[in-house]
Amino acid sequence: GWVCSSYGLEQNCRQLAEIFRRPITGIQNRTFGLIGDLLECIIQRTFSYNTYDVRVAYDYLKKVLVDPGVQKVVLICHSQGAIVASLALDMLFADLPAKQMAKFEIYTFGSAADHFSNPLNNTGTGGVIRHIEHYVNKNDPVPQWGVLRSLSNPKNKCAGRVFICGDGRGHLFNQHYLSQMFPLGAEISPSRACFVNHTVSVDKRIMEARHQFVCQEAKRLTPNGDGPSSPSGTAARGAIGFLTGMLVREVSRLSQYMAGREPDADRPPEMRDSGRLATSSK
Repeated sequence: GWVCSSYGLEQNCRQLAEIFRRPITGIQNRTFGLIGDLLECIIQRTFSYNTYDVRVAYDYLKKVLVDPGVQKVVLICHSQGAIVASLALDMLFADLPAKQMAKFEIYTFGSAADHFSNPLNNTGTGGVIRHIEHYVNKNDPVPQWGVLRSLSNPKNKCAGRVFICGDGRGHLFNQHYLSQMFPLGAEISPSRACFVNHTVSVDKRIMEARHQFVCQEAKRLTPNGDGPSSPSGTAARGAIGFLTGMLVREVSRLSQYMAGREPDADRPPEMRDSGRLATSSK
């Protein structure tokens, strides 16, 4: 994120470890101060410029992805860190086979990135990376020109579900995102008024626009031009009615990791990440 010192990174990793009860490895995006970091963000996004931080992230992530002993790589990033992750991801997709990239799960908070690539898998029914989720405070100005701006233009290829906290404010990772969205504690009482207990509504307009774009891409990438007319279409459209009214913690995959738990692999297809849904909570 912006203006994140080594101490700040340590604090972030400590809170993540407490919430999810797992060891966390931090990759620091060195800071040049608020103005310097803002200029770096503009350069990274505008020119897809791979800064030193992007190359460090790429090298580390590639090392763990090619390790045959590693079955899953969960990447959590915040703010400018999402730009770094998106650029590193582009390089990794170019260098590694789909089998290794499929180890990834990606979760962003307050993302300043304008795209998140996730090419279609060999069957054309979904992305290579099965689980990508973005968490956003609606009144946070950073994602307003990042992930939320991308939602208005499906061609930006911002893959993954977007969870928007309608009354959420602030941009700090621990204070405004983790503490409000994924509070500490082994169990979350259903009566507790926090983000994971908000009800979900699906933006039908955005879902349909993203779905149609994916269908067009699938046809374009098929040699005979006759690709699948609706990648995961039944599940995607069915998810509108199925997900609306459910609680965030019932839909969010990341919440399934809280307190050391493992996500339920047997969740219905409608509850899995289709890569085309935008959700909000109230």
